[in-house]
Amino acid sequence: MNEKGSKDSAKQSKTKSPTDKKEKGVESSPSPEPKKTASGEDKNQELKKLTAEIANLENEKLLLAAELKNERQSWQRQMEQIYKYSNKKLLSWVLNFLVDLEEKALSAMRADPQGPVKNHLLGIEMLRNILWRNLENEGITEIKIAVGQDKWSSRLYELVEEVENDNLPAGTVVKVAAKGYLLADQVLRPARVIISKKSDHNKDSDRTLKTKKEK
Repeated sequence: MNEKGSKDSAKQSKTKSPTDKKEKGVESSPSPEPKKTASGEDKNQELKKLTAEIANLENEKLLLAAELKNERQSWQRQMEQIYKYSNKKLLSWVLNFLVDLEEKALSAMRADPQGPVKNHLLGIEMLRNILWRNLENEGITEIKIAVGQDKWSSRLYELVEEVENDNLPAGTVVKVAAKGYLLADQVLRPARVIISKKSDHNKDSDRTLKTKKEK
C-alpha cells in the first residue's frame, strides 16, 4: 500500500497541470517592447531637411526658367536678324542703281531739261522717288554727317582725299563726296569723304613745342 502510494505521488509530481504549463509559457515568452515615438528633436531635423530640399527645388526651377527665357530671347534676336538682313544683297543692288542713276543720268538730264528730255526726266524722277520710299520702308537710311565736326570713321566712311586744314583737328570731315547709307545698323554703302590733316608747317611747330615740353 505504501509502495503504491509513493508511485502515485511520483506520477502526479511528473504530470503538470494545464494551468502550470500556461503559466510557464507566459513566463518564458519575452514581453513586446513598446514602440519608440520620434522625439521633438528628430522631427525638427526632418523638417529642416525637407525645407532645404524644397528650397533647392525652387532654386532649380528659377534657374531653369531663366535659361529658357534667355534661350527664347536669343532665338528671337536671331530670327529678327535673319529677317532684317535677308534681303540685304537685293537692297544693296537697288541702292547702288539709284545712286548711279542720280549721279549720272539725272544730273546730266537736269543740266539741259529741254524738249523730250524734260518729259523723260519727270518720269524717271517719279520712279526714283517711288524706289527711295520703298527702300526707306525696308530700313535704309542715309548716314548723317556733320561736316566740320564729325571725325573719320573707318566703318562708315571711305576716304577720298586728305586736305591741309589747320583750323580743324586732323581727321575731321571737311566735305562729303558721295552719300552713304545704312540698313538698320549695317553699312550698305559707305560715305565717300574728304578729311582734314595738319599742314607740314604746323606739324613742325607741334613737334618743336612737344620737344620743348619734354626738356
